[in-house]
Amino acid sequence: MNPPATHGYLDGPRPVFASYHAPRGIVRDIRWILCAPHGWEGIQSYETVKLLADELAASGFHAVRVHYDGTGESFGTDEDPDRVAAWTESIRRAVAALGAGPVGLVGLRIGATLAGAVAATHALEALVLWEPCVSGAHYTREMEILASASPRAVKDGQAAQALGIEAGGYLLTPETVASLNAIDLMKTAFAGAPKVLVLGRDDRPPLFAKKLADRLEGAAFAQVPGYKELMTYPEKAKPGVAMVERIRDWALGVSSTGDYGGLTLAAEATWNETRRRPIRFGPESRLLGVLTEPALPATKTKRPVLLLTGGVVPRTSVNRMYVVLATRLAEMGHRVLRMDVSGICESPPAPGAAPNDPHAASLLDDARAAVSLLLEDGGGEIAMLGLCSGAYASFQTALADERVRSITLLNPEVFHLADGSPKFSQTEQSHAASHYKKSLLSPAAWKKLLTGKANVGYIAGFALAKAKTTIETARERIEARVKKTPQGLAGDLHRLLARGVAVAIVMAENDSGYDALMAQLSADLERLKSEGLRFKLTPGPDHTFNDFSTRLPLVEWLVEVLAS
Repeated sequence: MNPPATHGYLDGPRPVFASYHAPRGIVRDIRWILCAPHGWEGIQSYETVKLLADELAASGFHAVRVHYDGTGESFGTDEDPDRVAAWTESIRRAVAALGAGPVGLVGLRIGATLAGAVAATHALEALVLWEPCVSGAHYTREMEILASASPRAVKDGQAAQALGIEAGGYLLTPETVASLNAIDLMKTAFAGAPKVLVLGRDDRPPLFAKKLADRLEGAAFAQVPGYKELMTYPEKAKPGVAMVERIRDWALGVSSTGDYGGLTLAAEATWNETRRRPIRFGPESRLLGVLTEPALPATKTKRPVLLLTGGVVPRTSVNRMYVVLATRLAEMGHRVLRMDVSGICESPPAPGAAPNDPHAASLLDDARAAVSLLLEDGGGEIAMLGLCSGAYASFQTALADERVRSITLLNPEVFHLADGSPKFSQTEQSHAASHYKKSLLSPAAWKKLLTGKANVGYIAGFALAKAKTTIETARERIEARVKKTPQGLAGDLHRLLARGVAVAIVMAENDSGYDALMAQLSADLERLKSEGLRFKLTPGPDHTFNDFSTRLPLVEWLVEVLAS
């Protein structure tokens, strides 16, 4: 296992978050700064970019991952002015922080575009343009296409683009679009004479990447497999090992031995009314979290808040909603912890466990460790909010720990996991049931079944799981009528509410988990509401609340719930 990176902040007008990977073995002279993609592509490629930094460090290089101003863990938002200038300035600040000596940039996608823009004004030793957006206009056009496929854009048309381009939960304002469109690497002259590698995907013609390499005198060009596999849903993504190894080997070939020094990051940073501090905690300090707290000591202690993400995404959440929530709550006097659970992003898996498992056996222990961190004095109470698998962890922690006095569950899919749990979650069962009902009327589906091309074992497994769930739900409803109290999930919520725990559930009305939740709660929902359950429906099928028109009012509602 690679040693963990050091996380902290670059000094400057507004602190910028960075992760530093110290070299191991014989030190090489070039210090590398990694420029990740923006937005959803940054989430998709997170593991691969981290892997590249680890591999460079293992080969003797200093390696730094930078979160551009207003992205990731850095202060600011997409709506701030002068985004492109701020992003390139973030890279320049990392270059300056490394001091005298050779520096190289590796940029992926729009990160390559930004790296090329920096290379126009800074004499770099080396430059890797990895599946580059050769012009900003190409990138913004791609984001327009992505945005046009969102449910709201399909429904409302151009009205959905009033703020700019909303793509994958991120915003490119009209000003940002114009600034990106002004960058064209085919017309950019680099300062000095950096050694250049242009690396393209191998699953389609190289198009503009090869033209760019041909234009740059002496540039190396290669097409390497793995891009399509790394740029997919994080739960299904596979690190681009071949691409990482090609970059590492090229970096070794253009460097020599020599150590010009590494990077010292500030352990915490303050901006406006809040302070942020990355922290290692839990067993063997395995877990990484970021604490957001009031910049000045609060006159009155307020309930701390733990935010748990869902799936294989970093502690920021898919669209940085958790960063916004943490900032808003800290401004009101709360200490807020966002964290990567074991096996996700910056937190390595527990011993013997596999990475990228949102429901790993260590999940509940991780949540309890976070609760204890926030309540270091051993007393007090805490609020928890979780999305999907994070909702499961919040629910289970509240059942077991009376220090948890408030839980907010966003699009929960499962509430109980144990040995012997069905292979299919109730959400999967609900989704599959709908699919198979439609298939009954499909001649093609019957032909597939009768010719032996259908996965009969899978269908049988689903049928058994669905039957078991239906029987258990019916049994719980009968027991509820006989005993006059809710059973199953409704019973758990009833007991939490009776204990004085504030419970809120938020569901997207077309989320895949909605029908499964209603199958368990519909008979008792009104009673639970009368006991204090807050139940909120948001429009659309938006599991991670990427749509701005949904997310912005939801954040206001969540702040009110968590602060009350």
